[in-house]
Amino acid sequence: MAVPWGNAMGPLALPHPVHALPHGNRKNFPKFDGSGNQSTDSHISAFIMSCSILDVTHEDVSVRLFLETLQGPAAEWFQHLPAGSITSWATLRDAFEDRYKPSEDAFALLSRITHLKKEANETMRDFITRFNALINRVPVAMLPTPENQKCFFVNAMSSKVSFLLLQERVATLILAQAAAIRIEDNLIISGELKKESAKPKSLGPSPTTSSDPAFQKMANDLLALKKQLAQASPSSSYRDIPRRNFVPNNVSQRPRLPTAAPRLALEAPPVNALAEIEEEE
Repeated sequence: MAVPWGNAMGPLALPHPVHALPHGNRKNFPKFDGSGNQSTDSHISAFIMSCSILDVTHEDVSVRLFLETLQGPAAEWFQHLPAGSITSWATLRDAFEDRYKPSEDAFALLSRITHLKKEANETMRDFITRFNALINRVPVAMLPTPENQKCFFVNAMSSKVSFLLLQERVATLILAQAAAIRIEDNLIISGELKKESAKPKSLGPSPTTSSDPAFQKMANDLLALKKQLAQASPSSSYRDIPRRNFVPNNVSQRPRLPTAAPRLALEAPPVNALAEIEEEE
């Protein structure tokens, strides 16, 4: 019995005979790191297409080439599989899909993409990364058409950016995303995005529009006083401003009484009269 090809302590145990790897350029093979930015279906489809370009026909070659596409956490995942558990392309594909195929239903993913919105504090580049990650998780069989993907992306923008994107009349999602980055950069340079984010949020009705009658009367009195002060000349004293006589409601207005009795004016006797009196004596 032939000894399986591979490390006896590792997960790979391919039966003999094994075939040589192709001599063509393998740098264009897709890469998968398990970060969630690419679905298992799309990665496998891209891998099979790359194999067909190099005219790969042997199963053991496909398995070893697929392992070269795994990077980072995905490569570590494979190294921790049970020893001798990968014996064919089918076992490798099943293990790969069981580990990295999203548990979320495809219809739920499509619903999330349909209702996806760009956050106000999210940059365009960050949103594009988030949008593409969701698109890549959708199974290939249920992937929206390129036109629908572009429409979902445009609808996720604010009304202003959506309008500007429609004016661009781009044909593909990639062009729409490039145009969206350019539009955001132009809005930031012009200061429009900063002005929009700086608008204060309304915390309630304005005091000048309050429905309280007492408050309205006080506000009107203050406005009238302000106009009166504005009309006064700069050299005028505060005494020149007419003031109302304040009289309490329970006190009647009475005429003021004089504080002292009037003095009688006495005329002094003429000088000649005094002389006549002295002569008589």
